[in-house]
Amino acid sequence: MKLVSWNVNGVRAAHKKGLLDYMAQAQADVICLQEAKRTRATPQHIPWPGGYEVTGTPRSRRATGGTIVFTRVKPLKWRSGSGCRRMTGKGG
Repeated sequence: MKLVSWNVNGVRAAHKKGLLDYMAQAQADVICLQEAKRTRATPQHIPWPGGYEVTGTPRSRRATGGTIVFTRVKPLKWRSGSGCRRMTGKGG
């Protein structure tokens, strides 16, 4: 299994810099994008590559980024957060 993780600092900006070409070359089973700022990074705005299930967590505040996760196999379950009260202060 090949996993790729990338802090893109804005998925639309990364798209303009060749994100889709990189994803095609990487041939990864899982691709995780952090700081995606995905408010307007829907399939209508960016033509996501085929062959992946797309999920993630939207940004929680204006100045923070969200995540986008591409997987070759559909996840059985998706859960946001760590589940650790000490880390989040919320318990998950």
